[in-house]
Amino acid sequence: MKLWLAIFLSIILTITVNAQAQDLKDLYEFDDELQPDFLALSETSSGDDAWKDPSIKVQTQDQEELWDIGAGLRFNYLRLTGGISGYDAETGNMFDIDYSAVGMDSYSPSVALALAGKYKKFNLFFGASRGKYTGSFISKNDITIDGETIPAGSNVDGEIDMGIYSLSTTFALIQKKHDLGLGLGFLILDTGMKFSAEGKNIGDSHIFPMPFLALSGRLNFDKFRIVGVGGGAYFDGNIDGYDYTVWYYTADVRAGYEFYKKGNYTAIINLGYRTLYMDSKASKNGSWFEEKDRYAGPFMSILVQYTKYR
Repeated sequence: MKLWLAIFLSIILTITVNAQAQDLKDLYEFDDELQPDFLALSETSSGDDAWKDPSIKVQTQDQEELWDIGAGLRFNYLRLTGGISGYDAETGNMFDIDYSAVGMDSYSPSVALALAGKYKKFNLFFGASRGKYTGSFISKNDITIDGETIPAGSNVDGEIDMGIYSLSTTFALIQKKHDLGLGLGFLILDTGMKFSAEGKNIGDSHIFPMPFLALSGRLNFDKFRIVGVGGGAYFDGNIDGYDYTVWYYTADVRAGYEFYKKGNYTAIINLGYRTLYMDSKASKNGSWFEEKDRYAGPFMSILVQYTKYR
């Protein structure tokens, strides 16, 4: 409820800014730096890189921009930390798995895709990313999920994966030499965990639809820019009989350089550092399990944009 209220107030704020600045030509200059991605996704990702630089407007001030379209790839190298714990009310079994203690706290490469388009003052962004982490360990306690148990002392293969898919639009609150903006949209978080031992598999995989908000700031220095992005999403509902509460947060900082500009085409490269957080808790009939995933590490992204002028 609090997040929906925040979204409503953000929309009112954006409409107010728009009404007071109808004559500002760059009010809705597209910039997917406002997306939490991605990331992750991110990423997640999720997408989050500058498709447009204010200096481009100066270079093409005699031409009116009609529309543009951009595509980009982000290469992540993130480390997983955190853990999973749970309690089964029927058997009384409790388990607590720390990723670092069982060797699942490794770095893993992943690729995120971003697509975006803009027509006059309207823009739309899509981002997708997915990552997977695996490890093997000997269970110290019985691991019970949904009535299925892997006994203590078993050689267990563990797998954690998360996909992030987003569709959103962006609004520029401030866009002069330096920028401040708001991202507003819809995110699908696809998470899964699986533990296998002696032919037995336990775990689950769920999809959480979540509204999200993100705030972005950018410092522009000709062809160079420094960007900081932070955002989050929230889910509270029932899935497969479990009451879920899920929080998702992301933050990153990066430096970008426009290394190519010719005619209608622009290309930008970014180097940065990203952090993603996913906290999920589920309960049913006295049983519960909780997952706390932390992803952090460097990334590189390359983006290409085509702009059509009248």
